[in-house]
Amino acid sequence: LLYRTPVQFADSTQCPTGITTQDPVLMSGLVVPDKAERVYRFHKKTLHAALEITGALGYNNPGDIKATDVIRRTPAGLRTFEEIYSHVGVEPGALLKGRGPHRLQLAWDLDDGFVQTSYVT
Repeated sequence: LLYRTPVQFADSTQCPTGITTQDPVLMSGLVVPDKAERVYRFHKKTLHAALEITGALGYNNPGDIKATDVIRRTPAGLRTFEEIYSHVGVEPGALLKGRGPHRLQLAWDLDDGFVQTSYVT
C-alpha cells in the first residue's frame, strides 16, 4: 500500500497525524489550528471537485446522480454502482422512517457520519 488515508488508521495506534492515536509521541505532532485549516481547505476542494463531476455528468445537483452514472473497475470488469449495489435498493425516506434494508439501516442508525462498508456489502 503506497498511501493510506487517515480513515484507514482510525482503528490503529499508527496514525501519523496523531488524530486517531492514543500514543503521546504521535499526539504531540497534532497542531489543532494547523490541522483545522488543512481540513477546511481539503473539504472545500473536495466539494468543488464533487460539483465539477456533477456538472461533467450534465447535472445541476449532486442529488441527481444515479447509481448508473458511477462506474467502478472490478476484477470482473467495469460495473455500475447499480450493478454492484443492486441489493441495497432503498425507497426514498426509508432510512429516516427506520424501514431501510437491514444492514444499511444498522449503518444509518449508528449516526456517526460514516457508512461502514462492512454493513452494506
